[in-house]
Amino acid sequence: METKQRGNVFQCDVRSSGPQSEQLRALGKLDPILFSRSRLLILAYLGAVSEATFTELRTGIGATDGNVFVHLNKLCERRYVLKRQGRRPGKETIICITPDGRKALHRFRMALTQIDGSTESESKKDE
Repeated sequence: METKQRGNVFQCDVRSSGPQSEQLRALGKLDPILFSRSRLLILAYLGAVSEATFTELRTGIGATDGNVFVHLNKLCERRYVLKRQGRRPGKETIICITPDGRKALHRFRMALTQIDGSTESESKKDE
C-alpha cells in the first residue's frame, strides 16, 4: 500500500481487492487531521449548529479550554473553521464551520458509512 498526499487529503493506493481493501480505500480518502477525537467532535458539533461561542463549543464537546484552543488552531490552519470576535467589546470568540470543513466532515461520514456497509454485508455472508 502506498500513501500520497493530495492537497489536504492523503490517498492510499491499495492494489488488492476484497472488503478490507475497500475499507482502506475509504479511509485513505480522509484527511488525517480528523483522526483526532477532539477535532472530529469540534467539526461534528459545528456541523450541527453552524456556529458557536468558544464556551458553547467547549461545553458541547466536554473539553478543556486548552484542548479546544489547540485543536481549533489546527482546524483553522486547514481552513475547516473560522474564528471571529463578537461584535461588542469583551464578547467571546465565535467559531463557525467553513464549506471546506463541511466537505471534510461529509467525506469522513461517507467513508465510515462505506466501511460500515461492507462490514455489515460481510457479517451477513458469514451467517
